[in-house]
Amino acid sequence: MDLTNLNDVPMQITVELGRTTRLVKEVLMLGEGSILELDKLAGEPVDLLVNGRKFALGEVVVIDDNFGVRITEILNAPFADDEKSDIDVDAEPSGDASEHESLENEPAATGVAPK
Repeated sequence: MDLTNLNDVPMQITVELGRTTRLVKEVLMLGEGSILELDKLAGEPVDLLVNGRKFALGEVVVIDDNFGVRITEILNAPFADDEKSDIDVDAEPSGDASEHESLENEPAATGVAPK
């Protein structure tokens, strides 16, 4: 499968330090200098998401005056447990149209990355 046509498609990458849940009244009381405690510990890996899907873990680094992230672990593909994951996307097409037709008739996979 030739994916070169997709090389210029922009993808949003997000680094998530952590999350928290607060009541509306607590959010309304926030102001400059307020501190929100997150659900992750200092030094714990941060989540890297591509278009909202978690794909890796990393550690925060400082490069000159900017933050960066060193990727420490690439997570399994969202469909790793799916039998379709055995398909070799780099393989050359066999020319046998029946193979491709059988995949087209299957419902689209809608896996969600684990949290």
